[in-house]
Amino acid sequence: KTRAAHVADLTDGPVAAPTGGHIAITLRTSKPIPADPTGATAGLRAESGELIPLAVDPQDPRQLTIRLEVVEDMTFRVELRDEDSFANRGAAAYTIRATPDSAPTVTVLEPTAMTELTPTGSVRLVARVEDDFGIAALELHVEGPSEGRTSTTSLSDILRVVREEDGIEAVASYVWSVESLALTAGDVLTYDIAAEDNHVGPDGHGQIGRSAPLRIKIIGEGEFEVRLREDFAAVEARLRQVAIEEGALRDRTAGLIRADGEPTALSGGERDTLTNLSGSQSRLAHQVRELSVRLDDLKGRMERNHAGDAESASRLAASGDALRRIAARPMGEAVAWLGRVHEQVAAAAQQDDLKSAARSEEEAYDQLNALLQSMSQWGTFQSLVSRTRDLLDRQNAVRTETAEAGKALLGKPVESLTPAEAALLKRTERQQERLAGDVEQHLAR
Repeated sequence: KTRAAHVADLTDGPVAAPTGGHIAITLRTSKPIPADPTGATAGLRAESGELIPLAVDPQDPRQLTIRLEVVEDMTFRVELRDEDSFANRGAAAYTIRATPDSAPTVTVLEPTAMTELTPTGSVRLVARVEDDFGIAALELHVEGPSEGRTSTTSLSDILRVVREEDGIEAVASYVWSVESLALTAGDVLTYDIAAEDNHVGPDGHGQIGRSAPLRIKIIGEGEFEVRLREDFAAVEARLRQVAIEEGALRDRTAGLIRADGEPTALSGGERDTLTNLSGSQSRLAHQVRELSVRLDDLKGRMERNHAGDAESASRLAASGDALRRIAARPMGEAVAWLGRVHEQVAAAAQQDDLKSAARSEEEAYDQLNALLQSMSQWGTFQSLVSRTRDLLDRQNAVRTETAEAGKALLGKPVESLTPAEAALLKRTERQQERLAGDVEQHLAR
């Protein structure tokens, strides 16, 4: 039941410690104190009058220690006597507050909401458990779709301690298969994870802490595959938008590159633009990494629910790896080059770094589009129908954007367009070009 080490300074005020644990007190004196196990030379004088002996360190007679079990509140003063029998005076009072032991805290980190599984599927559970002393047991409690269908699974063997400062923190990761429960589509499971601490109470058991209840809905294999396709389409749509934004970033960077001739240093406004470009590139790289994680999650769900085939899982894995490479290499390199421009004083050096950044952005743009083209070739007839609808929705969005721009720009000379208006038209053009290419690929399929 020993509580993990927690360092506190008693001079700052009362120190709280849970009942049933132990507290170690260490103090240093200004003069050596002779060792005396009876406590006649060094001890803690409790309010009750009891003198509790302090142990003198045989290697350092100026350091004294004691280890006390925390039973109740305690206030004491230090009494010391040196080898010449001189005693200290006016010792300060110190207080230890005994606090009741709390039940463990259990938090389910994954999943965080209702999960959909096939009758033979599985889900990864990740839980964090925290307690003052330690964890004696951890269990998964499940209630089935009908009365009386409950089950309990021990997770104690997979509990791993990750922190022991000021208490215990542990994590458990478990892949839970529902196949043995013989469920059918429409069934709903309710489950929680319960932890028992090792601070045994009068009833012979530790205190129990439970996570918030979570649910699992059972769906058919066909419906699950539809969910996977929808989630994959959402990733693809977001990746397409990232590619468009990467192209716009490349154009803005190219706008800072001087035409042939004597280079001139960047102005203050251009340096501000450069800062925005660097931030935007970092943000896009972060989004690409997040999309790779979403593809990994799709692959895991597919495998745990026996959906799809090995080739589909392999494609998802390869696409996730490709996204991580794009974020790390061309996108990461672009961020580095844009950052270097600020450090350059010479105009020629600024221009060289800007050209390198633009090349990296162009490479990222090309790789994103190549990956999108590859991803568009996947799927069954149902996905073909879904993609046709997606293309129609995208064309309608471009048409609406064009119409709105037309209202605002009608009769306005080209030379009077603001940079924002020109960028809007450029973005719309890029979206229409991307859409035209996707329609051609779709027709080929």
